[in-house]
Amino acid sequence: MNLIVIGEEANKLSEEFKDANDDIDWFRLRGLRNRIVHDYRGTNYNIVWEIVKTDIPVLKNFLEK
Repeated sequence: MNLIVIGEEANKLSEEFKDANDDIDWFRLRGLRNRIVHDYRGTNYNIVWEIVKTDIPVLKNFLEK
């Protein structure tokens, strides 16, 4: 659920903010949300776990700055 919320909130960010912070792949972040919500049976949870382990810490670090 947390990944869904992150993706939904990313959709609410302005284009200016996303452009100014292009070190985060906003498109793929929103795409992950869409995949989980709309294709949960086809979601590869091994890939999701890798995202949680590698990409979420990067996002967290970015947000803390």
